[in-house]
Amino acid sequence: MVTTPTGFRDAYRRWAEAGWAGVTAKPEYGGMGLPHAVAAACNEMWSGASMGFALCPLLGEGAIGALEVYGDETLRATYLGRLVSARGPGR
Repeated sequence: MVTTPTGFRDAYRRWAEAGWAGVTAKPEYGGMGLPHAVAAACNEMWSGASMGFALCPLLGEGAIGALEVYGDETLRATYLGRLVSARGPGR
């Protein structure tokens, strides 16, 4: 079982609702479409504020990048919207 400190769930929900999970993701999938330099600056700020919190979205960010580059249209249509919005399966 994974547990997080009090307030992490609400902070992550608000972070995701603000669109931060898709900083570099393509706008057609709900992302901001910003350069990776902007994402690096964002990650630096999040890490400075809380390394534990900053580590939460890293796997999703990697999956978004991999699907955008290597996924076929079916995979992108199936998964990118949920990954970019930080909504997991069934959410």
